[in-house]
Amino acid sequence: MNHHSRQAALVALFERRGCTRVETPILQPAGLFLDLSGESVRRRLYLTQDNAGAELCLRPEHTIPVCLHHLASGRPQGDYSYLGPVFRQRGEGTGEFLQAGFESFGRADEAETDADVLSIALDGVSLVPAGEIEVTLGDMGLIEALLAALDVAPAAQRRLTRRLSSGRGLDHALSVAAQGEGSDYAGLL
Repeated sequence: MNHHSRQAALVALFERRGCTRVETPILQPAGLFLDLSGESVRRRLYLTQDNAGAELCLRPEHTIPVCLHHLASGRPQGDYSYLGPVFRQRGEGTGEFLQAGFESFGRADEAETDADVLSIALDGVSLVPAGEIEVTLGDMGLIEALLAALDVAPAAQRRLTRRLSSGRGLDHALSVAAQGEGSDYAGLL
């Protein structure tokens, strides 16, 4: 299957699964990306200004523009897909590459939604050469409830939650704590 056939198959998969295709503008207001993503993203953005001096960027990802699209729709629920170029400076290769995905908003059954999203993602990955795939699932709400039930101090909860959401896992977060950086959650160890 060639590159264009894979793209068409991915778009068809998203449509079959009920996702509305969204094509957002390539030129985006930079402020929201900077506010939500921080300085590490700022270094990777392609920034420019319009005639009025407003800071703009080439779209670095699709999620924020698709979220804005959903909010502007005024609908309580929506499933959206996207496939198009994004632009981020990288250490090697071109700063332009394709990103495909989907977003789901407002469904009532979170477990069913999670299962549906994982199913679509795995079906989508099967359409492109990806090598070995590892899937990691987690629920930060569960972790937050556990930390609260263990009566971990709020400041320690925030630090531990931040470390966990960095994607390195519980083992890494607790090993950092064990090295003395987080003595206020020594009881958790």
